[in-house]
Amino acid sequence: MPEHYRYSLPVKAGDQRQLGELTGAACATLVAEIAERHPGPVLLVAPDMQNALRLA
Repeated sequence: MPEHYRYSLPVKAGDQRQLGELTGAACATLVAEIAERHPGPVLLVAPDMQNALRLA
């Protein structure tokens, strides 16, 4: 059965994806799913240290 996702991963060098307006654990869950699906490194930029620590 094929899996369906709400977003697409970057396909080539230089492609970017931006996520926003995620509440609660939705951001951490989505970041974990992206990291699991993407074979290379994933860079997550948070607006401040408090938000970054919530995702750690």
